[in-house]
Amino acid sequence: AAHVVPNWTATGFGLCPQCGPPELLATLQQSVIQEGLRHYDSTTVSVPNEIPWHGVELEHRDFTDGPVPALFVHRPELVERVLRELQPLVEAWVQRPIQAQQAYGFRIYQAHSKLYMHLDKSQTHVLSVIFHLDHSIDAAPWPLVMEDLHGQTHHVYMAPGDLLFYESSKLLHGRPQPLNGSWYSSVY
Repeated sequence: AAHVVPNWTATGFGLCPQCGPPELLATLQQSVIQEGLRHYDSTTVSVPNEIPWHGVELEHRDFTDGPVPALFVHRPELVERVLRELQPLVEAWVQRPIQAQQAYGFRIYQAHSKLYMHLDKSQTHVLSVIFHLDHSIDAAPWPLVMEDLHGQTHHVYMAPGDLLFYESSKLLHGRPQPLNGSWYSSVY
């Protein structure tokens, strides 16, 4: 990705505490987390563990590891709203206009989930934002581990309402430590 995509910022990421739009956060907490946890069997998509990677299209791989995969809550109308409302914040971070392309959507990680260290696709995810929605009361802090543009490793901890902007096709990132808690939810 370093040869394909130019650097947009000095370090490749920035944490903005409590920068998520409050009304959007409240809507997502109500619509995604509560509905997702209550009805996850009918409103989510995940890749069964028994399917080999080579048989799964890239866009359907969830890059999670552990005994329980992340739940994906399918709410396309809310994904569009997230893209609309967060685009100006991403533009302010990079100080130039951008064109919103795609969002992975809503994930609810469950106990013992992990996220492989990875790079996002440079065709659709040059600049990304994680909007942390909430986590269970029993969840220990669960860092996103990322390597910045200078090769330094960072452990980024997020609270509900925080936004993490990052150059996701250039920065290796993931959650390699298992989630110690019941659930943890963000939109990507």
